[in-house]
Amino acid sequence: MTEFQNPVERKSPDNNNIHIEMHPALDAFQTEDSFSKQSSLFIDGHNELLSLPAVARTDIDESTVSEELKADVEAAAEKLIGEDAGISWHTRAPETIRRTELFSRFKEPFILPGRQDETSLLYLGGLTSSGYPWRDYACKIFERSGYHTEVHPLAGHDGTWQGLRDTNEEQWIKAIKERAEACPTPPVVFCFSTSLLAACIIEKRHPGTFRAIVGVGGPFQLKNQKLETYLDRGQIVDRIFHTMTFGTFSPIRFGSVPVNLGEPVEPSPVIRRSPGYSRLPLPTALSLRRLQKKADGILAEIKAPFFYAQGAQDPVVADTVPAILKETLASDRITIKSYPNSGHGPMLSKNRYAML
Repeated sequence: MTEFQNPVERKSPDNNNIHIEMHPALDAFQTEDSFSKQSSLFIDGHNELLSLPAVARTDIDESTVSEELKADVEAAAEKLIGEDAGISWHTRAPETIRRTELFSRFKEPFILPGRQDETSLLYLGGLTSSGYPWRDYACKIFERSGYHTEVHPLAGHDGTWQGLRDTNEEQWIKAIKERAEACPTPPVVFCFSTSLLAACIIEKRHPGTFRAIVGVGGPFQLKNQKLETYLDRGQIVDRIFHTMTFGTFSPIRFGSVPVNLGEPVEPSPVIRRSPGYSRLPLPTALSLRRLQKKADGILAEIKAPFFYAQGAQDPVVADTVPAILKETLASDRITIKSYPNSGHGPMLSKNRYAML
């Protein structure tokens, strides 16, 4: 993973136009439509940014930046990231939970006490979702095995915008590791989407944490490659404004992008009921991108038994992921399945029991 140094920030004589010279490391991200290494941002009154006092950054409503200046900064950030990236800007936390009451119920840990002499079963939700997608599976496997079972969402998925936005990828990793370590023996971990990347990172850092890994729809690569480019730019833009304001203001914290899981191929009652966030805070999207980069190149060190499932019509995960896993994983016990007429999460599709 390339570590970017702070870009060089220069002010032109008129004190309105900020000239930013990008770090040479950005050459690796140059594409035909990417921004040039030198970008001029016209931000009227930008000196206000440079003299901001240090303020709390945990509440989206707390900011000493004027609305006019904030609008200029957000427009500049959007220009650098990509004006067709679908960014929305918020001065207050938006209402983005689908089926709020159901999410409040399923965000809580779901525990089925059982035998732990050989292993336990630990189920982890994906980004923007609760533990709902795994509940039905967890109950059915518990009926067959009797193993102690726990279902948890990713850390930060507490039903609030701030909770989701202010929890980063290392906090996801830490929470999963702590739950695995709380089991008397290494658990079999069932991971949906983003949590699979986190589990692989844990197993690389701490071999033997999991008895086996079951993954569904792991976004090691996104089907929308342009989105990955936008996220790379977003990290750079965040660094730019962090430098300009000495860490006191980040427009990225006020932005979001839509969650696009596509239309279900064969809608089922399960997927219709599944609660989740309809928008993703930009800081959370950047956490996903950092997680992808941390997971890059580690599969050759994963020796735990590995089962992976992906929907043949998954609109989120690249079609190349199953082949990458098959060719790269070090484990000598690998099973990889593709399920037709399934999207992002075969356990939510009409033929969901095929995977079971």
